[in-house]
Amino acid sequence: MKLFIPLTLVLLSSTLIAKDKINCSDFDNIPRKHLDSCIEKSDKALNKVYKYLINSHKGQAEPQEMLKKAQRAWLVTRENHCTLIGRELVVSAGIGMATCELKMTQHRTKELQELFDLGVEDPEPLTITKDSFMHIKIGSKISDHKAYTKKATLKTGEGDFSVFNIFDSENHKVGYFLPNSKNAKLVGDIFITSSRGVTSKGSAYVGMNFGTLKKIFPKLTVHGSEIEGNTHAVANGIMYRLDANNVEYNIKMKKIPNKTKIIEIILQKR
Repeated sequence: MKLFIPLTLVLLSSTLIAKDKINCSDFDNIPRKHLDSCIEKSDKALNKVYKYLINSHKGQAEPQEMLKKAQRAWLVTRENHCTLIGRELVVSAGIGMATCELKMTQHRTKELQELFDLGVEDPEPLTITKDSFMHIKIGSKISDHKAYTKKATLKTGEGDFSVFNIFDSENHKVGYFLPNSKNAKLVGDIFITSSRGVTSKGSAYVGMNFGTLKKIFPKLTVHGSEIEGNTHAVANGIMYRLDANNVEYNIKMKKIPNKTKIIEIILQKR
């Protein structure tokens, strides 16, 4: 399966300033007053792609270190090369150096994206256990997961809650977690929303139908929710939210059609 990732949008944002319709890739026609803005946008785009690459190799020390060394070496090369260009230019040395930096930054961004694109086909499943998802474990420090999470607000029938959205290495949202109710610095319940999240034995995932889930887990139990009407199935300590509405807690299994889909997998502190 080919994943279409939003890195193209990152590159476009580095080449166009919408307000003034300045093409930051048209190096010979960028007004001097926009050079700094173009450089700033290009630097941000480069940093995003670089972070995606680093995160895509999380837990792999050797490729991460190689990427870091290569990027540090490239930064030195850019600085020295553009400084030499500035020295060669008698007139407009500053503009020449800035344009050089812009060109090299955009070229480097494309290089890193090409490297990133080599690894985006047939992505590995995101492993779910009873108390963890990807690299995130219930009870771990939230600060340990800054690289691939972002704080947000979740609005529900029970009120608004602070949550932390979880992103994969391609910057796709794959779930979220709540802070621990007793210690807001720790990870609480985890909610998986991506079909790439698969339980440790490769069995259940978001999008599977209820009939298949019952075959996998014969001792499955189900219940509704009096406030929001959510319907959940529970098996082996993992909760599966179903695309069905039941306002009574106690419901009969046969009331839920087999074609009902799993729309969320929930891990709770035990």
